Amino acid sequence: MALAAYTALLRAGVRLEVASELLTHRSVHTTADTYGHLPFPADPRTAALLA
Repeated sequence: MALAAYTALLRAGVRLEVASELLTHRSVHTTADTYGHLPFPADPRTAALLA
């Protein structure tokens, strides 16, 4: 469930820090360590450049 939520947040362009809070992680490092392997850029402008 958390993976789907984080993926949706990331695709929407939500910053890592904000997603970390929404997922109730103790630290942004936890979020980065857990979901850092996902291939989705956090910035929609970056996604447009890569498309």
